[in-house]
Amino acid sequence: MRYRFSLVLGFVVVMGFSNVSRADLAFKGIQLVSWSKGEYSRKPCDMSIDNVRKTNANALGILVTWYMDTPNSAEIEPDPLKTPSDEDIVHAITEAQNRGMKVMLKPHVDVRDGSWRGSISPTEKRSWWVNYETFILKYARLAEANEVELFVIGTELKRVATDHSNESSWIGLIEKVRSQFTGAITYAANWDEYQSIPFFQNLDYIGIDAYFPLCQSRTPTLDELERGWTKWVEELSRFQAQVKKPVIFTEIGYRSIDYAGHEPWSWTKAGIYNGEAQARCYEAAIQVFKQQQWFDGLFFWSWSVNPMAGGDQGFTPQRKPAEQVLTSLYGDE
Repeated sequence: MRYRFSLVLGFVVVMGFSNVSRADLAFKGIQLVSWSKGEYSRKPCDMSIDNVRKTNANALGILVTWYMDTPNSAEIEPDPLKTPSDEDIVHAITEAQNRGMKVMLKPHVDVRDGSWRGSISPTEKRSWWVNYETFILKYARLAEANEVELFVIGTELKRVATDHSNESSWIGLIEKVRSQFTGAITYAANWDEYQSIPFFQNLDYIGIDAYFPLCQSRTPTLDELERGWTKWVEELSRFQAQVKKPVIFTEIGYRSIDYAGHEPWSWTKAGIYNGEAQARCYEAAIQVFKQQQWFDGLFFWSWSVNPMAGGDQGFTPQRKPAEQVLTSLYGDE
């Protein structure tokens, strides 16, 4: 059965942070990831979902990716080796629901030439939109059939989403998604584009992939990180008051390296392992945002389908101090 939850509107708490926490977050989430067909259906993935639940997470994000050849292409298609099958996705959804977790289904478009999806700007717009609608509506129907709570209609498509000539296409897509899917919907804006999205009023949530830069310390203190969040919380508060939709972080994440709070989005930057820096970034994010009445939850990026992943310099909190932070703070909520 799909969980029912209220959308919190209005009352804004800004920094420096109130000691009065809001009600329990609707989404205490973690994003499960795979870029290989079949992985979601295998026993190791079931074990990974078990481990997610042990962190006291109440929500699991599930990633599915289709591909374009270049940022200017019109074609969007599944990869026969990388894209999960429908059966894979349904298996992961069912495993999460069987453990009492809500589900966010998060479709991505990646570019085979290595370009960031935010640079996508198709030359043949009409053809691209036909293909993009086919992609999104397919998974909206799958989400509805499997009682998914939250569906993402796009992720970090900065050039396409902030171009006002595309606004009517986005609104038309939203209407079509609502005709097929009865849960909540959002768009996952990159942290530096969310204020330029013209269609958030048509959605249920302001969704943000929240890789905001916080500080330049090698191993930041909690005080430093909270101070680093101050201007971003104030900015988010103002934007939320204008749009009047609750905010969720469809992604937030930090690598376990020195200077983890400096450029959180960078997955290529060389660094020395620093699990404590990652853990403190996790703790600061949860502590700061659980106090904001307009904030409904977050999904930490990312959790591998391999239950033995972790202990590296990557984003996963698996088998690192950040996993213990999640278990403690998600349990306290």
